[in-house]
Amino acid sequence: MTIQEIFDKAYKHALSMKELSKDVVSYGMHQGYSSKYRAKNGEKCLIGSFIPDEKYHPSIEGRAVDLLFFDMEELGLNDWLKNDIGHRKRRDGFLLDLQRCHDRASSTDDMMGRLKHFAGERGLTISE
Repeated sequence: MTIQEIFDKAYKHALSMKELSKDVVSYGMHQGYSSKYRAKNGEKCLIGSFIPDEKYHPSIEGRAVDLLFFDMEELGLNDWLKNDIGHRKRRDGFLLDLQRCHDRASSTDDMMGRLKHFAGERGLTISE
């Protein structure tokens, strides 16, 4: 997959999301939200949309995408990493930054704005 193809798939998934893929978590007396590859609300985050249901395991929750490289081949993301090993860190950063478009968003509208900014920064096109 090319970077554009990865972005296109994530963007298309984002358009289908009714809410963010986040679960309520408690921190002592406080509550907050934690992004999930698969949330209790049935949603998948942007990176989670690349993980086939049969390959998903709850043990990956809480791990950033750059820590999931052992699974990249199974997720279909390995081809473009293998083709350009010299730029692996830069490309790893691409996936992490894509993940952050969801994880740092406060709403689906906020996420869409972040994705548009992300695309603009990287010279990617958006087809809606």
